[in-house]
Amino acid sequence: MRCTVVTTRPSPQHCRQRALAIEFWYGLAFIGSLIIEKPLEVIGDGELGDVVVESVDGNAVLFRASMGRISNIAFRQLAGGDWYCINITQGRLDLEGCDITSQALACVAIRDGADPRLRRNRIHDGKASGVLVQQNGLGTLEDNDIFANAFAGVAIRGGGNPILRLPALDFVGPSSLLVCTRRVQRPGVFPHGVEQPCS
Repeated sequence: MRCTVVTTRPSPQHCRQRALAIEFWYGLAFIGSLIIEKPLEVIGDGELGDVVVESVDGNAVLFRASMGRISNIAFRQLAGGDWYCINITQGRLDLEGCDITSQALACVAIRDGADPRLRRNRIHDGKASGVLVQQNGLGTLEDNDIFANAFAGVAIRGGGNPILRLPALDFVGPSSLLVCTRRVQRPGVFPHGVEQPCS
């Protein structure tokens, strides 16, 4: 193990990174929210799960930079409330090879015109949808394992317009894809005809 860092109540200033790249080493447990506002690469060292970012009172990651890359990190949103595990509000984030779960809202939210690339992630055990694309969010989802979420694997509403690359997108659960228009659900898009909330 090269480094272990645990912070219990980091301030937003503490979490903002101004470097071009950060490598989190094996054994890192970061408790708090990462707020990324500048172009940045955040890469976990070791096996997936060796580096963990957990949040109990906010998003595990709030991404609002023009571009960035996050890979090989486990993200956990551990408490209820109005938080996503990963909240992408602008720019192009490459989110690759991560393990993502949320005990509050969706595991990943894409909104406000953000156009991320989600590849080879495990998105699971969310208390709502696995991925929520809304408010004119874009993005490309490919080769992700999206499973065991309370609602849809991918929920699209409010002008969301992602690209879903099939069959590399692997859904497991009662509802794979949910598209909402003006908050009216269209049951025909459910594989099993189940109506569920768009969240």
